[in-house]
Amino acid sequence: MDEPTQVELNEPYHTQSPVPDSKITLFLLGFCLLFSVHFNIENTGGTGLEMPYNAAVWSVISLLFSSMLFRLAKTRQWIDDSALKLLGLIMLALVIPIAFQEITETTQAGTRVLAILAGLLLTVLFFQSIQAHKSWQNVFYLLVAASLIEALLCLVQQYFPSIAALGVYKEDYGRPFGSFQQPNVSASFIATGIITSLYLILKPHDENTTKAKISLLLSCATLGSAALILLGSRTGIFGTVLAIVLCLPLIYKYVTTQSELSTPYKPRLFWGWLISASFGVLFAIISIQQMESGGRNLEAFQSTANRTGIYLQALDMIKDKPLSGWGYGNFERNFLDYYAEKYHSGEYTHQIIANLDHPHNELLLWAVEGGVIPPLLLLALTVILIFRAIRHLGIVYGLAALSVLVPISFHANTEYPFYQSIVHWLILSLLTAWLLWITSTSSIKCFKLDFFARCFAVVIPLITIPVMMLCIQATYQVTKYHASKQQHIEYLSDVIHPSGIWKRFFFDVMTYRLSQGLSQNKPDQIKAYISWAEEFLKHTPRLAIYFNLANAHWALKEYDQAIQILETAAYFYPTDKKLKTAIKQTKESSQAMSEVPLPH
Repeated sequence: MDEPTQVELNEPYHTQSPVPDSKITLFLLGFCLLFSVHFNIENTGGTGLEMPYNAAVWSVISLLFSSMLFRLAKTRQWIDDSALKLLGLIMLALVIPIAFQEITETTQAGTRVLAILAGLLLTVLFFQSIQAHKSWQNVFYLLVAASLIEALLCLVQQYFPSIAALGVYKEDYGRPFGSFQQPNVSASFIATGIITSLYLILKPHDENTTKAKISLLLSCATLGSAALILLGSRTGIFGTVLAIVLCLPLIYKYVTTQSELSTPYKPRLFWGWLISASFGVLFAIISIQQMESGGRNLEAFQSTANRTGIYLQALDMIKDKPLSGWGYGNFERNFLDYYAEKYHSGEYTHQIIANLDHPHNELLLWAVEGGVIPPLLLLALTVILIFRAIRHLGIVYGLAALSVLVPISFHANTEYPFYQSIVHWLILSLLTAWLLWITSTSSIKCFKLDFFARCFAVVIPLITIPVMMLCIQATYQVTKYHASKQQHIEYLSDVIHPSGIWKRFFFDVMTYRLSQGLSQNKPDQIKAYISWAEEFLKHTPRLAIYFNLANAHWALKEYDQAIQILETAAYFYPTDKKLKTAIKQTKESSQAMSEVPLPH
């Protein structure tokens, strides 16, 4: 296969839209990556909208939708590409099973489906709205700058913890975790910036390269690499290494040849990047060795924890229901039920991880819940993207272009970054749109749905932004409640609406009602907790709820029910020692109560 020419690599194969790219779209994207991603307030942790930065990012995403939809309606030009149709069919096929399966946890399944559709729409709109090579160059530099900011934050948390503690960082955590409050999520974000900086250096040319841009790329290589090591993230490090491996053919081309595609300083620039990255890695390693505590030791780094047991059980569940799956949105309940059945039959001996609501692999999640068809569709989409990149760009440039998607894609198959950080989903959609753009052979057609585009451009931010602001306000109030050691219920009363964090909010409210019922002998409060807990356990079998529910029944002198609740919990958590002790003590107390003679 012949290597593409300089023009072929930097420009798409279709006729570009004569309408210039929207500066508002690029501004909003920059604001999202440079500011919203790093927005945070004190919180109690969690996933999804329980993290304030996700609410901030969703607000800007809604404005991105609005900007790109208005542009589409104004130009009435639709860039048609067969890959977009195929992408749409695959994404829609992923959500079709939700219409035919019983969904116990409708909110979790529903939000995931909405996120999928949002990602699809983002990919399509980015493809339609960003049509200039210079604009995509700016997007890539924004990714590098955002990664550099995250790396700087991690370094501040590592070396100036007292300053970092003014935010959400906890000095006793042991290692930095960035603005995402989770080392692996920060690591894959930084890794994406590192690989993007490498790709920008290896590109055939950039006539707008300045000393400031070069300094940005080299700084990201140095500080990003140092932060990546200090984070101690296997996912981030392995994803980075794998991405660099994909870049090796292009690296070899530039360090061994001086073709017309490269400028004289290119080889020197690559060696500068390599030295910068190596210096960052060496600095971090020496720093870790000199630390008396903190960091991540070799044993913890090499440990697979309970991943093996999780993956094997997920595969067993897929074998049992390969086509229908176990139902969207109810993974935690189904996974625990299946484990308990296999454990008591002697097939499983490993210990279950409490509160496991994801198998730490996105493909396995889709396969367990929806059968084998959804992951096969996702794999098919991956193969199509790889084939398009190699076919249109050649194997050397194609592999290098694919490398920028590797850190986040790799992370998605070892954990669940999209549930902890919506910006990871945004970046994956953005890079997918870029990959489709540089490999496109599309044509321009008339867009006839301009009226609907304008309507959605207005409606989406009008709904999204208020909801996200309410979510941030609710998070702030819930955090104040926990900071008061759960004494001041008025903080929860001040929550306007618990949108996005309803599970955390009602958990706190009902736990407070139980504590008041127990301390003030109010049976109605205790009974209210029992009713809520029984419904909650149907879809979210948390050990703490079982203990509280048993205490509630005990307070109502329903001793048999209390014992039964604990025995039920022990069935699902057979290796938990606290449960065994609690059952023994409860039975002894119940027997002692029954032996007390009734007063005459």
